[in-house]
Amino acid sequence: MHKINRKIFFEFLNLMKELSTKPVMKFAYQSKFNWMVTCIIAQQDDEGISFEEICAELAGDFCSRSTIQTILDAGVAMKFYIKAPKKDDRRVQLYKITEGGEAHLEQWITDHAEIFKAKVDDK
Repeated sequence: MHKINRKIFFEFLNLMKELSTKPVMKFAYQSKFNWMVTCIIAQQDDEGISFEEICAELAGDFCSRSTIQTILDAGVAMKFYIKAPKKDDRRVQLYKITEGGEAHLEQWITDHAEIFKAKVDDK
């Protein structure tokens, strides 16, 4: 591994260790499925996304519906996600990311952009 790559790798590793001490980000990094569910929810419009829509994106060979439901329940419990009924069909629950969760994700993106920009600038 080149010196530049090693430096960037260790900066990234240290950032992940720092972020993993924050309960909200510890939840997001708990597994690749947590991260993927979080990204799917975060990219939605203001209305949110239903369990069925999330399952259509991820369930099947990739992960189970029960895993997705467990992630959603845990995210709601720790106030990383909001769960609310759909306006025109109250039987359907929609998931959105909270403002705090969104702020953490935006910070993660900013931090990673700086790390990878440094890599490009060092070339």
